[in-house]
Amino acid sequence: MYTAYVLVRNLEGAPGEPTLSPAVLDFGDFKISSIPQSPRWLVGPREIFPDARYGDWVYERSYASLPPAPGPAPSGFGGIPEEIEDVLLLLRLFKAGDLSFVRVKIRGLDGQLCAQYPYRAISEISTTFPYRMSQEECPKWNAFAQELRARPGWASPWFSVARRFFLYGGAKELNFYKEPQTGIEINEVDRIVDYTIALEATSVPEKDFVGRCLRERAALLVRKSEADRGKIKRLLRDFYDVRSTIAHGSPLSDDQRALITRDRNEFESVVRDILVEGLRNLPADEEGRKKLLQGLWRPSDADRAQKVFEDLGRIKDPGERQRLAERISGGAARPQRVGRRKSGRQRAEQVNVVRSGIRRFQGAAELAQDAAHVNEKTVVKCRGNQRLPVLGAEDHVGEQVSIGMGHGLSPLRGLLGFYPNF
Repeated sequence: MYTAYVLVRNLEGAPGEPTLSPAVLDFGDFKISSIPQSPRWLVGPREIFPDARYGDWVYERSYASLPPAPGPAPSGFGGIPEEIEDVLLLLRLFKAGDLSFVRVKIRGLDGQLCAQYPYRAISEISTTFPYRMSQEECPKWNAFAQELRARPGWASPWFSVARRFFLYGGAKELNFYKEPQTGIEINEVDRIVDYTIALEATSVPEKDFVGRCLRERAALLVRKSEADRGKIKRLLRDFYDVRSTIAHGSPLSDDQRALITRDRNEFESVVRDILVEGLRNLPADEEGRKKLLQGLWRPSDADRAQKVFEDLGRIKDPGERQRLAERISGGAARPQRVGRRKSGRQRAEQVNVVRSGIRRFQGAAELAQDAAHVNEKTVVKCRGNQRLPVLGAEDHVGEQVSIGMGHGLSPLRGLLGFYPNF
């Protein structure tokens, strides 16, 4: 018989449960039991986890034989470590809360305990946002877990990236305190970066218009009312701005701290809704996923043209603006692309079109630096151009996620080795 144990923290049972005897959450295949405020109930857990304390919980699952592992199993315990991570993932997806799996041990056939080396999904954090679960919810969780495991996307490359960063984010503290007297800041908000990467891995296979694609598609994936979708898009926009602030090395603003304080719980729930609905609806293969997502929303030619004009308005050098105008206008109607069998008169007319277009675009290049003042009529003139260069990218995290799908961004799950119990 093999037995897996996990030291669990930041978990609370149903209100009103007795505190002098263990509360037990029985999921059928495994159970999670609390350590109540009584010395006699601390003895058993401390034989496994010497640092166990009152208020902790212990996960326990027994195996008559080793379950198969999805890949190499250097620990010698088959798929047990993967099953433990799956349980942590599915509990976190089921509802919001800072549930922590702090330490993992497995008792082998010889009775020896083996301890899993730490890795980024298994960690201890301090929090004021505990995870709450009652026995009545255990059957609902079982049905939820069975459903998601059966979805085609569960073992897909895109979800392997999404789950990894979701687990990493949930294993990090969310602490954004600022001391009013000294101005000292604590900006422990990396969880938001990890969560946004998980959402991008789910809903944005492209590398441009990443933030917009994320907002529009995520709001449609969760299938709520129009008003709710608007709230979701605004929430994702605001937290994506927090992500950008962190990623570019800037301090959080007071408004961003107020946002996290006010909307943190809602953001946690929305992240879970998007990941769950992504699993339920998105195909496992990359082409099928991309086709479905682009069917939800994709940037139009008008969106791309507007982006070019906004970038044009940021160019300070008039000469550069003029050269860009000539490149774009030239791309719209180049004489050499006119068939060689055209008459000389027709070619001359095409050249005049190009010259006229350059003159018109030069006029646009002289507009105010503020992109908001770019004439809408000018935008329409270039809307049919299929060769508009993309001069800027909304962000680069999409590229990082794409790269991440090509190789492992994390170490292997913690290997299991022996260490003595103290």
